[in-house]
Amino acid sequence: MNKQEKLQLNYLLNQLDTIDYLPIVELLNIIVSYHNSSKNIPNYKLYKDFKLFKQVNLPPKLVQKYTTINKKKIFSLTFKKEIMEFSKTIIEHFDEKNLINFYNNINELKIKNKSFHLKNIIFNTGTVAAYKTKQNLIEIEDNNYLCSIYHELFHMASSIFINNIYYSGFRQTSFKIGNQNLGSGLNEGYTQLLTERYFKYIKGVSGFYYYNVQIADKIEKIVGQTKMENLYMNANLPGLINELKKYIEENEIIKFIHDFDFLHDVIYHPNQLILEKFTIKKKLTNICEFLLKTYSIKLCQELLSGSINEGEFKTKLTNFVSSLVINFKLNNYNYNFLTNDVMKNCLNKILTSEAKTKMKYVKYN
Repeated sequence: MNKQEKLQLNYLLNQLDTIDYLPIVELLNIIVSYHNSSKNIPNYKLYKDFKLFKQVNLPPKLVQKYTTINKKKIFSLTFKKEIMEFSKTIIEHFDEKNLINFYNNINELKIKNKSFHLKNIIFNTGTVAAYKTKQNLIEIEDNNYLCSIYHELFHMASSIFINNIYYSGFRQTSFKIGNQNLGSGLNEGYTQLLTERYFKYIKGVSGFYYYNVQIADKIEKIVGQTKMENLYMNANLPGLINELKKYIEENEIIKFIHDFDFLHDVIYHPNQLILEKFTIKKKLTNICEFLLKTYSIKLCQELLSGSINEGEFKTKLTNFVSSLVINFKLNNYNYNFLTNDVMKNCLNKILTSEAKTKMKYVKYN
């Protein structure tokens, strides 16, 4: 490269530094979505999910069919020991009124050994097990069952299929006109969080869906553990949205869930292109800003009501911020999506906005 070419290159790089990429990325988002969908990413039509608002359905009124476990049926299944261990644990830790899906599914549960080798080669999914709500069926690789059976049993215990809609924890999947799929990222994260919370002592169950778990954990800190667990077990995504609406607008909640779904389905896909990486980084930033905003407003409300003092406010906010995942390395690419300066500016903007209408200004340092 000669001197003239170097000067031209430097000029071009300087020009690129001055460009505001956000409007461009938003405009091209649908193109990126279509490109990703062409990679046959399973269960996610990104180009259809470009719309900001998604309709969610109230979960059906649950009718409890069973009040006991049919041990004879359970002991006829392949993983009877693990199923009984799971049943014993959640009955001990959850109120029976929040276990209706569990009781309705457990006695008719089917388990089938299946190899996901071919699917993993084609789709790069890393799947070792799956729960099919309509069939009440767990498909699982025999040589990987301990690391996944408890996760899939949580799916079973929080799922119902009715009127062509799959309700599973915080995920809704519908083939009805006018409805869309929502909540897969949050649902997988919270399912794994519960799996690790109650079965971490079992070797092999931890370490999956790391990013999903971190985000689900932050949502639980906003909503509260007991309330979040009960909403999950009742497949009540609208209930979770209503809890978050105490602090933030519904359209922002839906956008957060949408961004989380996008990341869940594309972030682990190998060989991302530059534009895809840029879009992923933007979604990661959006999610962190949503969590910061929602939790900050929650604390502001608590400070205003007198339920916490200013010292507790700062301690809780500091602990929350310090626990956020703000960067990680994936597929040899470092996603550094929330720097300290960006975080401070974001928090000061949020807290200043709250102060104008509700409380004195609390500066975050």
